[in-house]
Amino acid sequence: MSQPSLWLKRGLLLLVALLLFPFVLLAIMLCAILFWPLSLLAASFCALAAVLYILSPSFRSKLDAKIDEQIQYKGLRLVSGTDFHPNHSWARILLWHVLVGADDLVQAVLGPVQTVDLPPIGKRVKEGDRLFALRRGNRCVEVRAPISGTVIATNERLAQHPAFVNEEPFHRGWAVRLRPEDVSAGRRRLLHGDEARTWFGREIDRLMTSLHADQEVNNCLADGGTVAQDLYRQIDDDAWNRLTETFFAPDATA
Repeated sequence: MSQPSLWLKRGLLLLVALLLFPFVLLAIMLCAILFWPLSLLAASFCALAAVLYILSPSFRSKLDAKIDEQIQYKGLRLVSGTDFHPNHSWARILLWHVLVGADDLVQAVLGPVQTVDLPPIGKRVKEGDRLFALRRGNRCVEVRAPISGTVIATNERLAQHPAFVNEEPFHRGWAVRLRPEDVSAGRRRLLHGDEARTWFGREIDRLMTSLHADQEVNNCLADGGTVAQDLYRQIDDDAWNRLTETFFAPDATA
């Protein structure tokens, strides 16, 4: 379709929408008058949902999980509506705070998380500072703050259920809530949208290349080209040290 034709089509659609708008508004008002009990019930339900979303982390996490689009690359997960830091922490910017966790690559190489070291409430961090740590045995990933701010809450459920980081890293596996210092400036330094998808794919490919280069690590990919679920079992101490230096250290950016 030529550009003038496209503009004409859009103009006609806009004109039709403007002509129909008063009638649609009138119909909504009539329905509200004739069916006011249902309208009141619907308004009450929406208000209750809004209050629960603001006050209940559990409700908010479940709702976000339903809304977020989950994307996979070679079996590792990424979700929409989330920004990423090059050191593999993620940030979900909400009303007045930022939810932070570790991405799926972290848990894939670390394996089943046994302990989560959370920061104290009130701690101030700069972007790139150590924010929390994930541990399995003698292995540890220090997760960096994706944005500067103050810790206002932590996910205490991880003390009893550290496996949430493996099972749902972007939802129940969140770790910290930050009150950001400057959310606009901080977000400009994060990866989001198509940029985040491209970066995440490159990071997985970089991980696979790094592990394949190590003769001690075999079968990094399962059938179908997905990352093997027991990948962490194949990473010896030397390979682990190299991974932490090249993926999770403060200056480890691709």
